Amino acid sequence: MKKIFYFSIIALIAIFAIPTHGATVLASVPMIGSGLSLRQLEDFANGSLSSFDGDEYEGDGYADEYEGDFDGYADEYEGDFDGYTGAGDDFVDFGGYNKTFANAAESGRLFIVTLTNANAASRTALLCPGYLYYPGSTMNGAILDGAFNDTTGAAGLTGSGSPKSVTEFFAFVSNAPVAISGIKIESTLASQVAQQLIIEHMSPFKQLEQQIINLGSYQNENTFRDKIVTIPTPNLVLSNNTKIYLPIVGSSTCTITFLAGAILNPAHALQQKLGRAGATMQRVGVARVKAAGNRKRLRK
Repeated sequence: MKKIFYFSIIALIAIFAIPTHGATVLASVPMIGSGLSLRQLEDFANGSLSSFDGDEYEGDGYADEYEGDFDGYADEYEGDFDGYTGAGDDFVDFGGYNKTFANAAESGRLFIVTLTNANAASRTALLCPGYLYYPGSTMNGAILDGAFNDTTGAAGLTGSGSPKSVTEFFAFVSNAPVAISGIKIESTLASQVAQQLIIEHMSPFKQLEQQIINLGSYQNENTFRDKIVTIPTPNLVLSNNTKIYLPIVGSSTCTITFLAGAILNPAHALQQKLGRAGATMQRVGVARVKAAGNRKRLRK
């Protein structure tokens, strides 16, 4: 089809370019007086019809190879880029392979704290107690598994943790800082959502600014579950330098869920390094590694 179309164009050019001879004479004679040869006509057609690529027309005005929308960017962009993502960092434990800070929140790590206030008045608890806490401490406000006092020393609060004890959670956080992508707070009373969550970063050198989060800011008129709220906290790190206050309204039970992601864990780093070192020993041999170390010491 495309050849027929192509030579039809050439024939039409010949008819108009050599009106005294016609297509029949053109096809039988290589040169027609002072007219054009077949090769010249073909060159003329190629030059004048440069947009014609020989493909058969089967569409509605678009190239046959065009598939899908184009908005200025390639959807499957897979190029390299410079910058830190956490990938390959021995000290950061994401809880699985092929994880970075981009998907750290998908680790599935949750810790749940349940607090009950048996009093009619509010009591303030420390969801993270800071560096003055130590396992076994009874400092005011620090949550215990069982009864404990609030930040002012008033009694009436009871706590528990899951999947492990609150004491164990606090002890872990004080040694291995944990990134928290969000905090979900659910209560038996809707008035809990009207409270403020206060995050304080601690330093023995100066008083640092507090971050005050109004829980109700994460609800609106379209929120039908008035006793539950989830707060995004992409830059929050629980550590021994962090103190978090939360008032628990009277005669209520409040459940706090920490959505944990990356953990800064020296033990994890050592395990990763041991694994790579073990692979090297297996490949080159322990004796060879020792000999190389001895040579380095002698050179010093």
